[in-house]
Parts: sequence; C-alpha cells; structure tokens
Amino acid sequence: MTQAKETRIPFHASVRGRLLLFGVLPMVIVLIGVGIHTALGMYQLARKDNEKIIRNIAVRVAGEVELANTRAVMAAQIMALSQQNGLFGKRYESSQLARAILLQFPEFTGSYFGYEPNADQDDEAFRQTESAQNFLDRMDEKGRYIPYWFRDSSDNNRILVEPLKDMESSLYYAGMQKKWLAEKATSIVTEPYVYEGKMIVEQTSPIIIDGQFKGIAGVDRALTYIEEFLHQIKQQQGVDIYLVSRSGRFIAVTADQGLGLKTMAIKDTLYSDLFTPFLEQRDQSQMIVREDPIRVEEHYYYISAPIKTGDWLVIIRKSEQEVIAPIWANLQKSLFIAVMGLLIGLLLLSRIASSFSLRIRKALQASDMLASGNIPQHIQLDIRGNDEISLMNRSFNRVIQAFREITRVSIAVADGDFSQQVTQRSEQDELAMAINRMTRRRKDAEAELLHVTEDAKQLAHFSGALNALNDLLRNEQRLQPLCDIFISYVAHRLSVPVALIYIRTDSEQLQLMAKYGWEQNNPQESIRMGEGVVGQAAIELEAISLRDEEQNWVVQLGLGEVQAQSLFYWSQAASQNYAL
Repeated sequence: MTQAKETRIPFHASVRGRLLLFGVLPMVIVLIGVGIHTALGMYQLARKDNEKIIRNIAVRVAGEVELANTRAVMAAQIMALSQQNGLFGKRYESSQLARAILLQFPEFTGSYFGYEPNADQDDEAFRQTESAQNFLDRMDEKGRYIPYWFRDSSDNNRILVEPLKDMESSLYYAGMQKKWLAEKATSIVTEPYVYEGKMIVEQTSPIIIDGQFKGIAGVDRALTYIEEFLHQIKQQQGVDIYLVSRSGRFIAVTADQGLGLKTMAIKDTLYSDLFTPFLEQRDQSQMIVREDPIRVEEHYYYISAPIKTGDWLVIIRKSEQEVIAPIWANLQKSLFIAVMGLLIGLLLLSRIASSFSLRIRKALQASDMLASGNIPQHIQLDIRGNDEISLMNRSFNRVIQAFREITRVSIAVADGDFSQQVTQRSEQDELAMAINRMTRRRKDAEAELLHVTEDAKQLAHFSGALNALNDLLRNEQRLQPLCDIFISYVAHRLSVPVALIYIRTDSEQLQLMAKYGWEQNNPQESIRMGEGVVGQAAIELEAISLRDEEQNWVVQLGLGEVQAQSLFYWSQAASQNYAL
C-alpha cells in the first residue's frame, strides 16, 4: 500500500503534467497571444485597406465630376476664345457655333453667347436692318445679341433658340462680369438649380477684347449624367454619395431617404453638424466615423474629396458594419482554422504526452518491482521506436535480465550448485565478477571442507579402529598372538583379502610372523633387508603401492584364485622392529 502511494504522482508533478503545463500551456498562451496580435493587426490592416478603398472611391467620383466640370468649362472657354480670335461680331456664325456645340455634347442642355449692349455694333441700328429679321429670336427688343440654344424638354433631340433672360441679375452673366473685373477670373461655375425638371448648372467664360469685357460664352449642363454615374458607383461599391456645391447646397444625393435634400442648404438639414467641418476645410480630403443623424445608432464612414473646378465637394458614406463584416468574416475563418489547428496540435501533444507518461509509468512500476525484489518472468518494457524512452526501456530490460540472471545464479549457489556463473556484461561489470569470484571461492571452500570432512571421517575411522585394536591387544603380551590378532583385524577393517606381517630381527632379516587369507604356496619365512619390494619398503620406511593391469598377479583364496589389481607394502618402525 505504501509503495502504491509512493508511485501515485500528482498531475502537476508528472511528466505528462509538466509537459502540458510547462511545454504546451506556454505554447498555447504564446500562440493565442500571437493569434490575437495577428488578428488585431489583420483587422487594422484590413480596416485601413477598406478606408483606402472608400477614399479612392471619393477621389474617383471627385475626379469624374471634375472631368465633367472641366469639360463644360473648356467648352465655354473655347467659345469665348473663338470670339476673341475673329468671330466676335459675326452674329450668324457665332450662333451656328453655339448650336453646333450643343449638338456635339449631349450632356449640355444649353449653349449661348451674351454680348454687352452695343459691344460689336449699334444694336438698335442692326435691329432695323433687313437681315436682322431672321435673328429676332436671338436678340432682345433693343437688338442686343444674346442667343440661347437649348434642348426641348419634351424632345431631347430638338434644338430651340431664344434670347437669354435675367442676365443682369443672374450669376452666369453678372456674376462672371463681376469676378472678371475683380480678379480677372477666366470661368465660373454657377450654383445648380432646377430648370424644367432638370438640375442645371451653368459654366461661362468672359469674352475679352482689347482688355475690355465684351460679354460671355457659356454652356448649361444637366446633372443627369452625373447623377446616373453616382448611382452606378453606389450599386458597384455599396456607398452613398453626396455632391455639394460651393455655397453648401446638395447637388446630388444617392441616399435621400425621403428628405428631399437636393438643392437644400446643408445648414438647413440634419447633416449640418456632420458636414459643416467638411465645408470649412473643403480644399482637403477628410474622414470621420460618426453616427448617422437620421439612422441613429448606425455608424458610418464619411470621406470627403474636393472638386476644384466649381469649388464643389463630394462626400462618400459607407456603413461601418459593411466595412467590418467582411473583415470579421475573414478573421473568424482564420481564427477557426487557427483554433482547429491548435486543438489538433493539443490532442497530438496530449497523446504523445500520455504515451510518454504511460511508458514511464510502466518503467516506474518495473523499477518498483525490481527494488522490492519481485521480478515476474513475463515483464518486458516496450522498446518500439527510437526515442529516448525506447532506449531507456532497452537498457532497463537489460538491467531486469541481468537481475534475473543474478537471482538465478544466487539461488543455485544457495542450493549448493557452485557451477553456475553470471555472464559478465562488460569489463566494468564488477558485480558479475564479484559474484563469480564468490561462487568460485565458495566452491573451493566447499571442496576443502569436504576434503577436511573426509579426512576427519577417516581419522575418526582410524581412531576407532585403533581403539578397537588396542582393546583387542591390551591383555595379550606374546608377539605371535598379537600379530595374528592385528593382521586379522586390519585385513577385516580394510577389506584386504590377503595380508602378511614381517618382523625385523636382530640379524637384519625380516621374519614372517603372521598371515591372513594366504592359501597358495607357503610364503618366504624370511627376507633380507632390501630384498624385493618388501625388503626395499623396510629400508625406506615408506609405503609402496604397485598397480599394473598387465601383471598377472594371482592370489589363491579358499574359494579359488583371484586376479590381484594392486599390491600395497607398508613399513612401520616401532621399538627397533619393523612390521610390514
């Protein structure tokens, strides 16, 4: 139970927990931070790109209106130049030129010349001439030359002519004259007005001859084409467009919202506070994001662009939601992909961490079992793969195998089998060498003990035999009976079938004193010292053993003859006598 508690590791302290907490979690936080930073950067960049697109739309619209204004102004200037370069006073030719200009430019609704009274000749006198009768529709009642060619409101292809009206009180003539006299202006673009259901704007240029103001040349232009162009831009780009005149009046509006803003002064509408800053700095482009004064709680981009010719101003409006929605949609897709990638990465990392943790936990269990001395034969750590854990498991499996072998050898040695040896795994395997030395020494010690035990047994055996012999011989004093008793006892104890005893006499002879099991011819009664093996053993006082399978030593026993395998001669000195 204690061991199980010791191996139960808290999650935050485990390899898996540390990998997830200190490896994966910081990476997730960093990736989330990078993702948020990138998303905000993308959002700001996309927003700036959209703002740039809206600004470009404003510039494009301003450019198109500028082009249309410039085209009309140039037409008026060319007509004035034609007067200054020889056509002045040629009333018929000038009238035809004005009519041709109207036919050439379909966006013009009127084309005209307006002379000063008596500028080219005596107007009254001219009116009385016969040729003037064909020009009455191009002069006033005093004969002043003021032809105005215009398109019929019911038929745009029908060209009509009549005298100009309200010249002295209108901006197209009186205003042009005043601006030339004050600042030598070469053209003027009047404020738009509604004429016969159309929004009209007038472009005039002064006729200057010999430094004197002689009249004006001009064209009237319907803003229908501009309004159509603005509506096309609205459909294409999804924006609303406000075209504002020099005096701060709405010329064209694509988002009227039923307020009837056209021709109204900005100061008289709900857009006064919103658009006034644009009018005050009309010479430069501006951008603001504000709540619409009509569609409350809806914020819009408002971007202005100046139109130099005519000193007009174009303002583009686009819903902030329409700008942000595509950006958020793209960001959401990117974030979704990033989150899915992060989740997949987390799952893979978690699986890898779990695999590491499981393999390490198995290795820990095996190490605990190894530490407790309990190593089942079936345990084997997973060594698949080439990572560090696989290499560790390979090494640990070798440790387990070595421990099993050491255990096996130790058990065998404990059971008395000293032949077992531990395989030495390297030259540095001191444990294997120590165990092998121990088994060898134990084997040698066991063999020595066995030898000592055998010697002790023999000694005890001999001691007992001697004691028994001593008991037999204790009461007998005569030599012959003693020898008979001795040889009989020794032959019986040693299981010797045949034995002889010779005693050395004073004459240096060996005298036969007793025999045991001798049935053949009588042995030699006496043997000289040094004669034969017996005499030699007596001289050397050493035991002599003869063993030769090729010798034909035959001993005659009572039951028959026996082939002798060995002969043993033993001499013993005692009281100057020798017994063999």
